[in-house]
Amino acid sequence: MASVSTVQEGVKNSEKLYATGKEAAKEDAHIVTEAQVGVCYGTMGDNLARPKHVLRLFAPNNITKVRLLEPNKKTLEALKGKNVDVLLGVPNKEIALLSNSSAVAEKWVSQNVKPYVDSKVQIKYIVVGNELSQNNENFNVFLLSLEAMKNVQNALRKQWLKDIKVTTSCDTSVIVQTGAHPGPSTMRFRNESVPLLKDIFKFLSRNGAPFMVSMYPYYELIKHPNEIKPEFALFTAQDDNALTDGQLRYQNKFDVMLDGFYTALENEGYPNIEIVVSETGWPSAGGLAASLENEKTYVTKLVQHVNKGTLKRPNKPIQVYFNLLDENQRGRPIIEKNFGVFTSDAKIKFPNAFNPSS
Repeated sequence: MASVSTVQEGVKNSEKLYATGKEAAKEDAHIVTEAQVGVCYGTMGDNLARPKHVLRLFAPNNITKVRLLEPNKKTLEALKGKNVDVLLGVPNKEIALLSNSSAVAEKWVSQNVKPYVDSKVQIKYIVVGNELSQNNENFNVFLLSLEAMKNVQNALRKQWLKDIKVTTSCDTSVIVQTGAHPGPSTMRFRNESVPLLKDIFKFLSRNGAPFMVSMYPYYELIKHPNEIKPEFALFTAQDDNALTDGQLRYQNKFDVMLDGFYTALENEGYPNIEIVVSETGWPSAGGLAASLENEKTYVTKLVQHVNKGTLKRPNKPIQVYFNLLDENQRGRPIIEKNFGVFTSDAKIKFPNAFNPSS
């Protein structure tokens, strides 16, 4: 059973792991990353490696999916001709303009999508917004997101890009536990969000697009330290610590959270919409239970787990996107800066990060 390491222990071990990581990446060029595991490439840092150097990490680690939170010209240029599926984000700050004007949406697509698709960048989805919710600071753009999604989808069709699907990414505050029991069966979408979410689900269902959710068991542990054991969040809990929900026994928080969303979707009449975990990870330093050891445990255990599915969706692979780089300008607490599987200068933190057999 993995223990909760202190920040000091994580920092002490990090130099050794960082030093060996680069060589490990060279030696393990055959690392197998399952098709449903990708990376979320954020750029909130002033010390980040150049995109062309970051993309060199992909082939040795067999990374074939990447989520870009916004169009970045240098990154998109570097992706030309690469066998990498791209989820291209519309930043929150641009949603209002896109929701108000089909012409603006057509211009956005013509500038940020079409030239790169024509240059063999494999853009598969446009993700309108990030961590949207009616219960966080993104409240206003959440209310405008559906109109922006519709305008972008119509713009794609007009420019003969109809195979690219449009979706959005919410955070976990859109659902709430409705009973005393913390199991997935009690989870529902918040009443105030249901009208808009049902329209979004109708749009996604009609277009065959998934619903995307930013999902962090780590933050659930921080919010409820007396209710959630670190082992339950880290995929290392023993059977006697399982959470029973009806006939189902859960041994990790990730599945509880994901099945909670599936339950909420079923309750609104959309049981067939796929959920993609558009962002996840564990911090290597900066707070409670944040250490390199725990980050390695979470990442490797989740990679091993994704092919199994959840208890509500057994044997249905889960598509997840891990934070790619540490970003020194991300968020106010220091912990926000340390979620990358790789350091800001594109060094692997620990070997075999995406090897499901490790």
